[in-house]
Amino acid sequence: MAGRGRPPWVPPEPAVVKKLAAQGLTEKQIADALGICHDTLINKKKQYAEFAEAIKEGKALGIGSVTSELMKQIKAGNTTATIFYLKCRAGWKETTVLEMPQGKRLEEMTDEELLAIIEGRKL
Repeated sequence: MAGRGRPPWVPPEPAVVKKLAAQGLTEKQIADALGICHDTLINKKKQYAEFAEAIKEGKALGIGSVTSELMKQIKAGNTTATIFYLKCRAGWKETTVLEMPQGKRLEEMTDEELLAIIEGRKL
């Protein structure tokens, strides 16, 4: 009898894998594109260093490309891009501060008074 079962898996060309990763696909999506399950992809990364490296390099290329475009937007004065960058890379965050009226404890306030504070209305 001739060979039974599945033929052995042959990794695709590294350039193909690198391109998929560079386009921002997740490892699950890369696995789907290659016709394998995610667990198989993880195992094959362990077995084939060149395969794992292609995914790693592709991810870095994709991030580099997006970062480059983001920096162009920041340098062009795009405030939204600047805020996004500062939140992601510089630890900036937005906070809301609610000021309680002096002499009032939270437990003593009515629902209406609490709602006024949340909405920023004067009591």
